[in-house]
Amino acid sequence: MEMKTTMKHMPMGKRRHMWMWYHTVADDTVLFKNWFITDAGTMVWACVLVILAAILLEFIKYLRWALKRKSDESTNSSVSKYGGIEMPARAAQSGRVWSHLSQTVFYFMQLLWGYVLMNIYMTFSVWICLSLCLGLAIGHFIFASRTSTP
Repeated sequence: MEMKTTMKHMPMGKRRHMWMWYHTVADDTVLFKNWFITDAGTMVWACVLVILAAILLEFIKYLRWALKRKSDESTNSSVSKYGGIEMPARAAQSGRVWSHLSQTVFYFMQLLWGYVLMNIYMTFSVWICLSLCLGLAIGHFIFASRTSTP
């Protein structure tokens, strides 16, 4: 079975590769047929965008954590520490449903964005892969420090 590496949307004589190994060649298509890396300048821009996209993933994870923490605090505050006044059951249940729904939406966003980043990583460009890891590390540095409890 013969496999061709050319893409039909390219002009004749111009080939795009679908690499199956790590490489440093500035000749890639990233995610979309119109996002080409053809030289050092487009590689730098692609790396900057990938770093920002990775930081965004860590921000989404932080938002999920913050929302969960807020939800847990409001659930715990529905009963006073002296055991006196409780929230009506219907209001508490409604709050939990909305909290769970928003958690689910953020989880979907995190999952979707994670798969987008995985597909970017699968260009197997060493520079793109390093940029992705660097962006995740920067995002973790910025946002994970906020998730620790004293």
